[in-house]
Amino acid sequence: MKLMFNEANLNFRYDSGAKNFMQIPTRHLSATIDGFTIQDQFWQKPKVANSCAVSHRNN
Repeated sequence: MKLMFNEANLNFRYDSGAKNFMQIPTRHLSATIDGFTIQDQFWQKPKVANSCAVSHRNN
């Protein structure tokens, strides 16, 4: 999977002293980014099987 930078939502840098991620403002991808979140619209939705559906055809 390939991710474009404009598909990312928030960018984070890891603070090893505090042992947590801190949000950082940035306009481009760089080596200082340790993590990111993906915008909701780019997540795959689970496929739901509908076993109750009945197919009707006009013959």
